[in-house]
Amino acid sequence: MILPRWLQVDFSPHVQKFAEQSETEVSTAQIWKIFQHTYIDVDKPISVESYQASRAKGSDQLSAMLVTETGRVEISSAGKGILDAFVSAINSKLDSRLVLVDYSEHTLGDNEQSEAMANVQLNIDGSRFCRAGCSEDIVGASLRAVLNAVARAGVNIENATTAQLKAV
Repeated sequence: MILPRWLQVDFSPHVQKFAEQSETEVSTAQIWKIFQHTYIDVDKPISVESYQASRAKGSDQLSAMLVTETGRVEISSAGKGILDAFVSAINSKLDSRLVLVDYSEHTLGDNEQSEAMANVQLNIDGSRFCRAGCSEDIVGASLRAVLNAVARAGVNIENATTAQLKAV
């Protein structure tokens, strides 16, 4: 797996810390576990139960039902692409401000049936959060990566008037 430079810079301290603590060379399998723990696994995940996307007149419309550990949240917005519409829809539910700073995508295999991975870097109220998402398709992976960053940041998307950023 080849990571974009901005994610390499963010990830390297995690691998270095593991290497120093274990006082051994870090294997490929261990690096993948560190990556999963750092960028994919979240304590209080937010998931997409369903979504509907359409495109008209150069704009994408996205509606989605999100599931948190305490309930469901319906979001909807338009944007210059599916990811832009998704971030805009989340922003419409928050007092916090999410900005998509960087994005990359790639396959985890060598054929059209391979799982997709998306990496995102979000700015949430001035703090940077890099996260990843995997799915059977790139749209699902992209949405999951954004939600992993939101969850890791501790942003509450269920209460639009009381959304806050917590250190996690």
